[in-house]
Amino acid sequence: MLAIWNMEGGIEEMNWETSPNDIKWMKAISDIAGNAEKAKLIIDEFSSIIERKTSYIGRSANANL
Repeated sequence: MLAIWNMEGGIEEMNWETSPNDIKWMKAISDIAGNAEKAKLIIDEFSSIIERKTSYIGRSANANL
């Protein structure tokens, strides 16, 4: 899987331990799952099936995502 997204606040978004967008995402998955505990179970299950994970950070001044 390849995930690509714009960082609305620029590279400064990388300085957050828990960004405002992370909080919004966690609230949304908690709402879908029913509560935060159920959401954590889903996230933990998903994380358990990932054999290997690599992250790369790239930057493009002309990205139109």
